[in-house]
Amino acid sequence: MDTDRGTGILDAVPGQFVVRAMYSLPPAGEAQPPEASLEMFVPRVGRVRFTFELAGPVPHKRAHWSWQAKSADLLPPRA
Repeated sequence: MDTDRGTGILDAVPGQFVVRAMYSLPPAGEAQPPEASLEMFVPRVGRVRFTFELAGPVPHKRAHWSWQAKSADLLPPRA
């Protein structure tokens, strides 16, 4: 797990849960804020806060907005 990149535990979370969290976000587009976060329970990991950043279209390419996983942080268990 590489915490030097500021990604938290993102490398330790199975990809299927990162994708599930990403699909829980509103559709990516110009009207969205530059970052979005949400919390989700991940089996064998615990409660995780995912942070995604909005990726805009690349110049001279097809206009396509998307969310990119930026970090995942382990949250304390709920009481």
